[in-house]
Amino acid sequence: SLVGRDVAALQARADGDVVWNARGLETAGQARIFRLLPGRQTRQMAEQLRGLGGATPIGPVARQLATAIDGLSRGVTGQARFAASHRDGKFAVSLSDIGLLSASGAGLRMPGKDVVTANASGLFLRGMARFGGGLFPSGRALFTGHSGTLNFQPYVADGARIVLAPTRIGFGAQGLSLKTVATLDGPLGTGRITGLSLPIRVEKGALWRGFAHSLSGAADRPVALVARCPDGLFGATRCPACPGSVVWGAG
Repeated sequence: SLVGRDVAALQARADGDVVWNARGLETAGQARIFRLLPGRQTRQMAEQLRGLGGATPIGPVARQLATAIDGLSRGVTGQARFAASHRDGKFAVSLSDIGLLSASGAGLRMPGKDVVTANASGLFLRGMARFGGGLFPSGRALFTGHSGTLNFQPYVADGARIVLAPTRIGFGAQGLSLKTVATLDGPLGTGRITGLSLPIRVEKGALWRGFAHSLSGAADRPVALVARCPDGLFGATRCPACPGSVVWGAG
């Protein structure tokens, strides 16, 4: 068995060749994981998602994502070709033709040579990935080293719907950055909200710095919506969202 920061591979196997020479060690072959299980932090994430949103469009989406994460506990299988070396005191590893599939139906495929590389310069992702199933959002991603663009299919959950604009991400030693716009439809109290548009930005160095900060851009960004309430309909509304201030105005 292999144990990582928040996963445990109860059954794994690697087949390949190992070469020693004057400069160091090289190995390459095929790796298979027959049962990968998520750890405590992943399970805690599912519990936190269940508590989000309440009677808002976020609620059904968060609860369905929690169920999707729970499904991973049924086990994940995977395979990839690998190459690793330790030469002149420097370590490097690369993965090719990656495939992961959970018993709940969630999957990730990343075909191609050296699509994941880790060395002294950091972690690099290259090529196209496809993902989805098992109640997770579906889509594809294109990676170009330390950055990439994710394109998601609309995600529907119990009367709520979220559509993400092409999502640009960056990653490196300073952490993760992310920028997109989410448009949501769904319940709001005893009524319903349509076209809630939320610009989202996550800065490098933190995955989440609070809801108001995530909505803010270089300048204030408008949040637009149309809401249907029990007592009627009011038109499109926009509010500039920035840390420390929310001001509503009719649009």
